[in-house]
Amino acid sequence: MALTRKLHNGAIQMCASAHIYGQETAPRSRRNIMLSSLVYNVVFNIINGTYLTGFCLAMGADANYVNIIVVIMSICNMFQLVSPLIFERLKQRKKLIILLRAAAHAINLLVIPLIAMSGLAVETLLPVIGVLFGAAQLINALIAPGLQVWHIGCIPEEKRLGYFSLFSVLNCIITYGSLFLAGIFADILVRSLGDHYALPTLRLVFLMLAALDILFLTRIHEYPNPPSAKPSLRQILRCIPACPAYMKIIGIAALWNFVANVPSQYYTTYLLDNLNLSYTFINSVNLFNIVAVILLTPLWKKLIQRKGLRGTLFLALLFYAPHALGLSLVGTETVFLYPLSSLYGIVFSVGFTLCFTLVPYIDLPHENRTVYMALYNTCCALAALLGVLAGRLIYTLFGSMAPIILFGTEIAPARLLVIGFSLFLFLAAFLSRAMLKKQPESTA
Repeated sequence: MALTRKLHNGAIQMCASAHIYGQETAPRSRRNIMLSSLVYNVVFNIINGTYLTGFCLAMGADANYVNIIVVIMSICNMFQLVSPLIFERLKQRKKLIILLRAAAHAINLLVIPLIAMSGLAVETLLPVIGVLFGAAQLINALIAPGLQVWHIGCIPEEKRLGYFSLFSVLNCIITYGSLFLAGIFADILVRSLGDHYALPTLRLVFLMLAALDILFLTRIHEYPNPPSAKPSLRQILRCIPACPAYMKIIGIAALWNFVANVPSQYYTTYLLDNLNLSYTFINSVNLFNIVAVILLTPLWKKLIQRKGLRGTLFLALLFYAPHALGLSLVGTETVFLYPLSSLYGIVFSVGFTLCFTLVPYIDLPHENRTVYMALYNTCCALAALLGVLAGRLIYTLFGSMAPIILFGTEIAPARLLVIGFSLFLFLAAFLSRAMLKKQPESTA
């Protein structure tokens, strides 16, 4: 009984520190924002990353097709620049955002898996699901800026560090825990149904979480956000020189999105296709994120409060870079280096993940917020696209060269690609420190 009381009091204190405790409109809305985000991130990871790669490979695609899908989705993300043309004209945006989110869920978790299991020939199936992937991503891109502005209106600046610190912990626990269980389930489905039907079935199962996401969204209060007078694309572009401080923030985020997307899906394809690693094994390694986030988030939070984003982000990226070098050494005889390198990287990923959770809202102007969030997201999408294309160029270049033999073993192009990724990370660490030079106190 005493233990139950202590756990209950601890939970209340944790929720209070994140400003989500209480039945008033503001904390209730923040609570539902967190619940929606947690559920959506689980769904997002099931339709992207390792599972997107596995899905495409199961449909008969190769690594280049997966890369093309990532490119298409990155191009679709750039349509966020059009979002203010729609949402800045509306007094109430909540209903339209929820409707479009539901449509994107339906395409990703219902239409795509049903078509994948319909028996279409590969030469027809791959273009069709490619178009559907793009359509769902385009819908998500259009609503993203409006969704962010709607949600951030419920989270005042002085409450963000506490809120996002708890969110980072819960997001890691729930996302990686779910991915681990999904990995076990996926491996069971592969053995019982075969590759072609396993991951489409997994997508259908996660329709339940999509329904929860929509339910939580309906419970979030929408604060007034007066619409602009028929904004045009020219007016949106004029906002760029109007706020140079926020443009610098956008530059930092774009830099990270470029670097993070250089490996694209090539290394995941290498793990699944060349090394034949199982989903369970890969997600078992990712489970260590849970322990790291629980133990290290308070430490990274204190470091941000003491050193600001500039110093914290620099250290996190600088020490994260060597983990990519470790990944480049993973081969048939050195699979054990994959979990070791991943564990090392997880320690520092906790730090830069928390930093980049806060970055979009630093120096965000009070006026035309949808416009600035659209600019932020569009620039990040463009940088991500350039990163994917850079990765494709590097991969293709190494793939066209004579095989590189090291210690009697041929080095796959994907392993050479992550060496380049490591070098980009070192560069990003120093550039981000230079760009954030005058803004260490913004999140204190």
